[in-house]
Amino acid sequence: MKTFLLMLSLFSVCHAARLRQNLTLPCGDFTKIHLPIGKNAVGEPVWSPPFPAKEPTPIGRFDVKIAKICGPGKFTFSPTSCERMDYALHCEFRQEAKIAEIVRQVVARQNTPSAVKAICIAGPTSSGKTTFSNKVCMYLRNAGIFGQPLSIDDYYLPLEEQPKYQARREITDIDFDAPESLDWKLVHEHINALTSGQSVMMPVYNMRTSNRDPPGTHVDALPSNGVLVIEGIHALSPHFSDGLDKDGLFRIFISPVTALQIDDTNAVKTTDHRLLRKLCRDFLFRGRSASRTLGGYVKARRGEGIWVFPNQNNVDFVMNSAGEYEIPVLTAIALPLLQEVPAEDPHYAKAQEVLARFNHIDAWPTDVVPSTSLLREFIGGGAFDCH
Repeated sequence: MKTFLLMLSLFSVCHAARLRQNLTLPCGDFTKIHLPIGKNAVGEPVWSPPFPAKEPTPIGRFDVKIAKICGPGKFTFSPTSCERMDYALHCEFRQEAKIAEIVRQVVARQNTPSAVKAICIAGPTSSGKTTFSNKVCMYLRNAGIFGQPLSIDDYYLPLEEQPKYQARREITDIDFDAPESLDWKLVHEHINALTSGQSVMMPVYNMRTSNRDPPGTHVDALPSNGVLVIEGIHALSPHFSDGLDKDGLFRIFISPVTALQIDDTNAVKTTDHRLLRKLCRDFLFRGRSASRTLGGYVKARRGEGIWVFPNQNNVDFVMNSAGEYEIPVLTAIALPLLQEVPAEDPHYAKAQEVLARFNHIDAWPTDVVPSTSLLREFIGGGAFDCH
């Protein structure tokens, strides 16, 4: 058998790393890898018993710089690194601390005249509202409060009832950021029912078809210690709060506020951060091309200025949902999509602008992202899978 010596970068192996087979030249059935376990009297490596290389194998080591591979085929280490994973985890811990603070404030109000009956979470598109609301519910339950999530996005009017669609029967005419696209009568009916001891059949809106998926989701009435956790871009708007007891509301505005510097004079724009998130989610879970997402994002941003951002000041908590490590993970998925936008496309210039801004950033693999991360809402594989 031929012996190969594989030199590894310092960051390429850690306690969480896995040995992976090469996708184009898989390891043969008899390929083995040996890890160094010490040195002999003349300073040469002493090798461990062989690990099988055909399947992903835990290493259980973080100090490996060289390895010996015997057998046919090729063999690669996962690019995941201790430093990257540790950094990602620290970013996640900061996010979790903010949620813990929100729950602390809610609990402090529960035995007062302003006891919280509903937590309202709003923010611009791709802020991570859905995953965030689910995490808040779980934190509430750990504190002895039953948190029940409810997404206003499930209350969009069916396609045939959308006002803008009825004019030309063009789905692209629908402005999902405008209040007119929502079934406010049903929203208020269900909120009042849940808080008064009744169960409801909550609709499930399918963004691919722009219609509701029957039969919906059964939601039990709130218990005496229950709190509704309501999320949607209009959850802070007067259209929503009219008719509700405002003293029993806890308002949260959420948006990713990025502080990442590209160089000495340029920073990552918050709007571009959200666009990367939206490109990934729209392609992976809504079947939309990059061109369609770019076109829709222009409309979404225009609507945010009218319907979302004016409501951001009168809140109890502002949640920055940006993870500092997100950009390299998102660009790995989003940039190839932007490269597919043809030169004759009306959104080609914007695609090239985003590519020029981010194409120098090294891609990070998605396996650095914990399953409980809010980022998983946009790339999939999350514990709070909302797709």
